Amino acid sequence: MAPNKPALMDTWAVLLADGKEYARALELERKVVEMQPAVPLFKLNFAKIQLKAGDKAAAKSTLEELAKLGDKIRENERAEVEQLLKTL
Repeated sequence: MAPNKPALMDTWAVLLADGKEYARALELERKVVEMQPAVPLFKLNFAKIQLKAGDKAAAKSTLEELAKLGDKIRENERAEVEQLLKTL
């Protein structure tokens, strides 16, 4: 594996979450967000993993942080953030 490559780590975290390995996925995605805090997609994936892991409060906080970015994030990501916030 390619350590310290945020895009690959992000993909791996999403796959771990899909396999219900939430603790590992959260730990890995947290590192990704720390390495690349200005990449909204990584934070969005972090929120989705938090939701899958059942941590709605953490997911809501992450999503609200993303929502504050407004037009600074892609339209499709912004729409997904809004949709996920409505479910909480």
